[in-house]
Amino acid sequence: MDSKCLEAIESLREDSSYLNYAASSNLLESAENSGLEKVKVAVLRNFTVETFLPVISGEMALIGQQAEFYLGDFDAIAADALNPESLLYQHAPDIIIIAQWLEAVSSALSSRFLTLSATEKDAEIERIVQTTGSILKNIRRNSQAPVLINNFPLPEFPTLGVLDAQSDQYHTYSILKLNSELLSLTQDIPDVYWVDYFGLFSNIGYQNAVDKRHWQIARAPISKKVLVPLGQEYGKFFKALRGKSKKCLVLDCDNTLWGGVIGENGLSGIELGTTYPGSAFKEFQQEILNLYHRGVILALCSKNKMVASDVSVIHSKVAPRSGLMEAAIRYKTGVEEWL
Repeated sequence: MDSKCLEAIESLREDSSYLNYAASSNLLESAENSGLEKVKVAVLRNFTVETFLPVISGEMALIGQQAEFYLGDFDAIAADALNPESLLYQHAPDIIIIAQWLEAVSSALSSRFLTLSATEKDAEIERIVQTTGSILKNIRRNSQAPVLINNFPLPEFPTLGVLDAQSDQYHTYSILKLNSELLSLTQDIPDVYWVDYFGLFSNIGYQNAVDKRHWQIARAPISKKVLVPLGQEYGKFFKALRGKSKKCLVLDCDNTLWGGVIGENGLSGIELGTTYPGSAFKEFQQEILNLYHRGVILALCSKNKMVASDVSVIHSKVAPRSGLMEAAIRYKTGVEEWL
């Protein structure tokens, strides 16, 4: 691998700022031989996406891959997808991204909602679902590449203000219904995955995530504050689809699974229970178990010389039964197998 490219990738592990992503992306793009595996990525869009593509490029570089982008013409998603001779299919992409913004998909649902009757609202939702289905089905006929498509965030200011939450016929619930029906649509179309703009924007806050001024100027609604989180969200899919996700969680015991050090405090002195600070460790153990049920392998790496009786003692400190000690008992796993 080119030494400069290697340095750029290593710098991303320490500095995940947007400027560093942009610099690393530019360096990788200009390198004659980056040494990374080439992956063809097609991006179809109805809004300006160029601002967060460097983050996607950087996230791919972190897993040893270099994106070769095909960027579709602005608001030409259907034209690309429905034409089997289009540049989209000539690019022969390994992964396809469909990036769409509700204001460009439906002015009726975004800015003219109050002018619609209940029947018209349902008809508009159905139109969007049918159009999306046609696009996705045509892509699947012409390409086996996985498709990443986003759902829609809720409006910052619902059209009926505080009344909006009082009926499932109003603005907020209509967008939720649209997202739900789009999700149902894709259950029968293989290898289509939803990028959760709704969840991401809710976590960050709509006012931090959306730049309405730049939407008007350049059809670029994604604010500076969300460029990195959004690009990293796409990066999670690339890691999973390319087999680069982390699959094993290795844990220490003392001050990790419980508070305190067994060697110093004894089994009766560790913190693990229903009140703080033991409750924090109990909740942490539950999140670890959630990862286990998602298929992540759990392992302990500890200098503690534990025996089977220790499991029962630690387990007895938690009521009701919970945490990793419960897992060991439930699955009849001896302590020796955890170490």
